[in-house]
Amino acid sequence: MTADIGTKSGIDNVTRMKPLVNQQELRCRGCAGSLSRIRRGLFVRTFFSWLPLKHYVCYRCNRKTYRLDKRA
Repeated sequence: MTADIGTKSGIDNVTRMKPLVNQQELRCRGCAGSLSRIRRGLFVRTFFSWLPLKHYVCYRCNRKTYRLDKRA
């Protein structure tokens, strides 16, 4: 076995990821809380699988909503 003496290893070798500039946090239309992604329902997965629908929930006011993903 040989070891490279000049290379960094472990936590020193970790690179920091740059945040996405154009990514905006989605907000609830009812209470302006942050939205979290959840799984789509069986009906939507079966009959609307061709649409880029995303299912979100606001845990602040328990509102669930579907939104079109415009990036797809």
